[in-house]
Amino acid sequence: MLKLVSFILCLYLNVSYAENFLDTDHLPLGEDRIDLGHQDFRIEIENPAGIEIKAMLDKDSIQWIRYDEVLLIPRARLKIRAKKLPPATFISYKEKTINLQHSKQYSYAELNISLYERHLVELHDTEGVIARLRILFKPQKKPRIISDYTCSRNNIKVTGLHNEQLSLGCR
Repeated sequence: MLKLVSFILCLYLNVSYAENFLDTDHLPLGEDRIDLGHQDFRIEIENPAGIEIKAMLDKDSIQWIRYDEVLLIPRARLKIRAKKLPPATFISYKEKTINLQHSKQYSYAELNISLYERHLVELHDTEGVIARLRILFKPQKKPRIISDYTCSRNNIKVTGLHNEQLSLGCR
């Protein structure tokens, strides 16, 4: 009974953290348990200003990081390029701002993003948000589940997932 309560509490706390955000920049690397690639994701760009924007995940940048010594979370490097934008334009992601670099024709930036969190990447100018980027999993034929080795003693079984990804860790 105590193990079940501990598991539920750990799950609740991790869900609570996910509602806000996890600082994935300073976490240790973990094992690559699911073979994910840039082709497993798609990028939706909401662009009401009609700016010419291209975005892609760096194909060799996906890394698994370990949160709180238990939970494995994938992150990747997002590359964004747009037609030349004013110097005051910047990107915001998880309470951080990233300045764009500028060439004669383009403005561009690269940033690490967490692939299991649903935070938007926003492009801002002096008047507010001019574009939003959302990273989404492409539907899979079967669910992909990562169960950390720490869960093997608990005989946990996950059922009922359709076109979803799940990372599970136990204490």
